Amino acid sequence: SPIGSGLIVQDRIDAGATNPTVTISKGMDFNGPAVAMLAQMFGTEIVTGLGSGGYVHSILLNANLNTNYGCVAYHSDSASVHEFRNAAVTSYEINATPNEYLAATINLLATEFKNSSTTNTAVSLLTTTIADSEPAIARPIHTVRLNAQAGGALSGSDVYAVTNATFSYTREQELVGEIKGSAGNGAQRSSGSVPFAARVTLTFKTKVDETWFTSLINETEWKMDCKIEGTLIGGAVYRTIELSFPRLKVDGDPSYSLSNTGDNEMTVNFRVLAASANPTGMIDVYPYARIINTRATKFLK
Repeated sequence: SPIGSGLIVQDRIDAGATNPTVTISKGMDFNGPAVAMLAQMFGTEIVTGLGSGGYVHSILLNANLNTNYGCVAYHSDSASVHEFRNAAVTSYEINATPNEYLAATINLLATEFKNSSTTNTAVSLLTTTIADSEPAIARPIHTVRLNAQAGGALSGSDVYAVTNATFSYTREQELVGEIKGSAGNGAQRSSGSVPFAARVTLTFKTKVDETWFTSLINETEWKMDCKIEGTLIGGAVYRTIELSFPRLKVDGDPSYSLSNTGDNEMTVNFRVLAASANPTGMIDVYPYARIINTRATKFLK
């Protein structure tokens, strides 16, 4: 307040709390930072050999927050580095459109931002390479499958044709100021109404029948997966990104407007829920991912 200072303009400002955040938009990869950040968010990773040089990374939801942290660094110019330490993924969205690169938008919250004395230098960043440069591409041959939550394992008869699929995961976190005898922020804490939330949005080129309106009215429960494949590793093992949702329900009215005199597209939103037990053909009660690549070790250390 300028009261009593004899001034009509504030004459002092001091540094307060910090909240280092970073957003990354990139193509999904089979063996690279996109998978590492997904594993960081979920918290548990199990690696199993498949033979022929292939390994499946099962990425499962851990109730404990941030079992591992990430470090995000990039060149801010040719000689300088911006680095976000103890970074945690707070939201992760995957967008699949036919014949387009699988796209990820990732938000992270770090405890510290550095632009000097960084762990990663401008020189060392130049030497980094992605382990597998093959991008994931959503092709017409790939699948989105849904059937009854209590039904049999998902199969070829459960495929739905979609023009777009968006998978959104949220693990809200915040930094809390503490008087703690040391500088900087402490570890992130969970925030928001639900510790972990996920949603799925599917767009169909036309309205075929009343399935999704009836599903909303009857509160029908579903299970779902989406499988995107890449090139052959060896034998019958292909690079793969597989996203699975053991239980979900239509959330809100399907979007279907009569704006055109011909066919109109339909968009359906699903809320992802915890299942009471592993559905037939699935390995967890929570949403999870399975990534097949040539990496024999975990992304999480």
